[in-house]
Amino acid sequence: MLAVPPEPGETGEVLSATKTVVAELSRQALRVTAVNEAAEASGLKPGMTLADARAMYPDIQVAQPHRQEDLALLEALADACDRFTPMVALYPPDELLLDITGCAHLFRGEAALGRNILGRFKRTGLTAVAAVAGSAACARAVAKFSKGGIVTEGKIRAALSPLPLAGLQLPSPMLDALRRMGFLRIGDIIDLPRPPLTARFGSLLMERLDQALGQREEVIAFRRLPPRYWEEQVFAEPITQEAAALATAGALAQRLSRSLEEDQCGARRLELSLFRVDGVVKRISIGTSRPLRDPALMKQLLAEKINTLQHLDIGYGFDGIRLAAPVAEALWPVQPGLDEASMAEADLAGLIDRLNSRFGSDHLTEFIAQDSHIPERAVAMVPVQNKASPASHVGGDGFWQDSNAPLRPIRLLEKPEAIDVVATVPDGPPAQFRWRHVTHRIAQVEGPERISLEWWASSGPPPPSRDYFRIETIDGRRFWLFREGLYERGTPTPRWFLHGFFA
Repeated sequence: MLAVPPEPGETGEVLSATKTVVAELSRQALRVTAVNEAAEASGLKPGMTLADARAMYPDIQVAQPHRQEDLALLEALADACDRFTPMVALYPPDELLLDITGCAHLFRGEAALGRNILGRFKRTGLTAVAAVAGSAACARAVAKFSKGGIVTEGKIRAALSPLPLAGLQLPSPMLDALRRMGFLRIGDIIDLPRPPLTARFGSLLMERLDQALGQREEVIAFRRLPPRYWEEQVFAEPITQEAAALATAGALAQRLSRSLEEDQCGARRLELSLFRVDGVVKRISIGTSRPLRDPALMKQLLAEKINTLQHLDIGYGFDGIRLAAPVAEALWPVQPGLDEASMAEADLAGLIDRLNSRFGSDHLTEFIAQDSHIPERAVAMVPVQNKASPASHVGGDGFWQDSNAPLRPIRLLEKPEAIDVVATVPDGPPAQFRWRHVTHRIAQVEGPERISLEWWASSGPPPPSRDYFRIETIDGRRFWLFREGLYERGTPTPRWFLHGFFA
């Protein structure tokens, strides 16, 4: 694990001779939470009260905390660290944790990797401390409360012993109680009998100690799950042309396709990460309507997406590019058909992916049948790329009807609208109706089709049934009407509604 918090003297402001501290309310008092280099050199430290700091130096400058801006900066730094490992965790307000297991050799070892990260931070005006250890808790404690460095497996106890107990990330009341008992450093409790400490402070104290010593696993919430399939290209000199970036993406697609083919999988989502020299990361994500591992099509979809951005904002150039498939599904080899239907299906899938890349997945939708007989719930409009693949989809790819004349209208109103109906007999078909101040005379009627609503889903009285009629007016327009309720004694008078339109 590699932890990278800023030095205690870092406040995010330009360092100067002026003593500047950041103070906020904590434990019923204004306390110093950060100090700049000049204040630290004068003996001011985080944790002391603002009153004590002003008693020492009445002329100190006090800055207000900006949590949202600090979090945004920390997230930007985490994005920049994705070039080293996809497993990056945030510990606001000022810590990053990188899991470099198995990837340090790509950067010529742990020491060189630490210098690389610190050098990048320094070039952006930030001062930081890096520590490498076998456990996350140990790396965080060493980085935050010492000058950092590499802690080898046999040196964990020695590295932790001189550090304050705050390095174990304990709650403030527990730290205060430990201080009152004379325990100030981690070394004060490492070799003490555990039962008395557990009885006095609970199991949390020993749990945090074991995590720091590497004797117990710790749950870490990484920002992103590492993709199973990904390829990366690092450049000795940054590239500054969009065409070069796209050509590199095409080469990465070739390599990614081979990895997917080995596992008989195809990508359902692709993510292209472009790492700029200044630490900014540009991410381009596209989805596919079916599993995909054709490198030429991958490159074409990425090009379509980049073209929609109009300006890629290369800055001073990209020194690294990564292509990943965060979502993949099984894609078995099949013999393609030679008939027009098979070729048309393949062309349609390619067209869908291109339209999704150009306009976004929310702008291309389709109807999918749902498990409900209620007309307004029978189908759902979903993005095409979210449709399940043919190998896993159950129930068909859409809403189909085995009839020459559609039983359901092509278009439904978002909400049925009330209409005035004239019928020859009360419970008979309508003869004419008035909708939106326009009267329509009916030439032909087909129905009724009675639909009972889902009474089991209602906590109150059962909802009234509906009698649906397919009608055609004298001017050739076709509507879908329904009568809600029945003409029965003791029940409310039925009402009529317009629900949809036929072509």
